[in-house]
Amino acid sequence: MFPDSSTPLDPILSTEDCFLVMSDFVWAYACRGAGDDLITLLGDTGLTSDGRPFDSAAWEDWVESIEWIKSGRFPRTCESSSPAESPQGAGSLTLTSREGFLAATDFLWEYASRAGDHLLALLADMTLADDGQSADRRIRRDWLASVDWIRSGNPTRNRF
Repeated sequence: MFPDSSTPLDPILSTEDCFLVMSDFVWAYACRGAGDDLITLLGDTGLTSDGRPFDSAAWEDWVESIEWIKSGRFPRTCESSSPAESPQGAGSLTLTSREGFLAATDFLWEYASRAGDHLLALLADMTLADDGQSADRRIRRDWLASVDWIRSGNPTRNRF
């Protein structure tokens, strides 16, 4: 169930780990045969008037990705379902799993408004290099901007 902002047992993640969770979440979505359809993913993660995702399975998938990353593994890709251990996150800021989901949703909307609705392009841009950074260095800056936006109490930005 999607937690409200007062849920006491909500897992806490660093911003770095939450970025990895988002990467795993998007890859898992793509590997299920979504093709190049970022708009459907955005629809699934959009929020209803009571603050829950339109597709409750999106939250369940998010929680699965949290568990995957918290076990110390890299985000899954379509080529591998069991990559090596991930580097430990260096970010000192922490997010609840709910805040992370909202930041990821905001980030995806912002990415789509800037770069278009191509899921495969997003995956390429988010792919981690050997240094643990995204292939497109702007991705990290945009991710942190979405984290700041959500932590400031703002709703996700839907631009379409």
